Amino acid sequence: MSYVRSLDRGFLGSDARDGRLWQAQAVVLCLLAAAMIAELVRARLRQRELTRLVIDLGGTATASRLRDAIAERLGDPDLQIAYPIGADHRHVDAAADPVALPPPNGQTATALRRGDSYIATLIHRPGLLDSPSAIDDLLSAVHLALEHERLHVEGLAQLAALRASGARLVAAGDEERRRLERDLHDGAQQQLVALALGLRLLRLRAKSPEPRLDQAEAALGQAISELRRLARGLHPVLLKEAGLAIALEALGQSRDLRIEGVPRVRYPDVLESTVYLVVARMSENSSTRVCVDTCDGQLIASVAVAGRRPDLAELADRITTLEGALSFHTEDGTTRVTVRLPLRSTRHVTVAEP
Repeated sequence: MSYVRSLDRGFLGSDARDGRLWQAQAVVLCLLAAAMIAELVRARLRQRELTRLVIDLGGTATASRLRDAIAERLGDPDLQIAYPIGADHRHVDAAADPVALPPPNGQTATALRRGDSYIATLIHRPGLLDSPSAIDDLLSAVHLALEHERLHVEGLAQLAALRASGARLVAAGDEERRRLERDLHDGAQQQLVALALGLRLLRLRAKSPEPRLDQAEAALGQAISELRRLARGLHPVLLKEAGLAIALEALGQSRDLRIEGVPRVRYPDVLESTVYLVVARMSENSSTRVCVDTCDGQLIASVAVAGRRPDLAELADRITTLEGALSFHTEDGTTRVTVRLPLRSTRHVTVAEP
């Protein structure tokens, strides 16, 4: 401006107006220098914060510690980390629980990518990671920890899928046992009963005793009893219709089984059938006591049998598939088996008294 004002004079002036222009120029230069220094300070502070973040995480960062460290450094206590897993890139948190995207409540989702690798998505309040440089700085500090955590989450998700698949197989097996029980009861058993009635009518119509008819009727009655026993062993009708407590009471009518306490509430079908099978197996040939209760989100069945316990290897695999535990304790000739099965969030439904 001073140069333009001096063109008509041919030399640079130094009057009052020129002095004010020089002062304005000095102020602008000072402001530019201050802005540059402030940016350098902010970059240095940001780098220092990221360095502290790396040091804090170290080599033993847990899922909660990683989230907390990033949330603290970014100043957002509600920050969430969502990891993409599977071919469809569904998002889960560090516990492999689903995360909804886009996020609700006005939050912002920022995808963190390194090259072609999609590492994670941060869910945070708006304005934290608006610039590419801020995202790059954060990634340079935590991408290894995030990648490690994503691989861990994928493992958790695969394990959960395997457990769910195993539980579905157990439930499908129970359903098949119920179907076989119905087929035996409604099909073969009914036909044998009809045949027994026919033999009885023939014997009544006979003019003289027919020992062969008597023998056939007795053999048929024995076959019907065996068939009923087999059907009950597959899956008792009462277990599905009335619940574990009543089914065990019915089992105790034909065995030396003492029920010390079983709540009259309904549990998931697969858990009820598991406890019933353990009690039925252990009470086959020995005096048995059973107690069932719930504690800390678990269905706990304690079964004590006199003498040697039967082989429970098959049922132990079933319990493990359902994420449960089976333990044994023997003392003074009595073996106590404890079954623990997770109830999760299943609601109990009270069973009416018979």
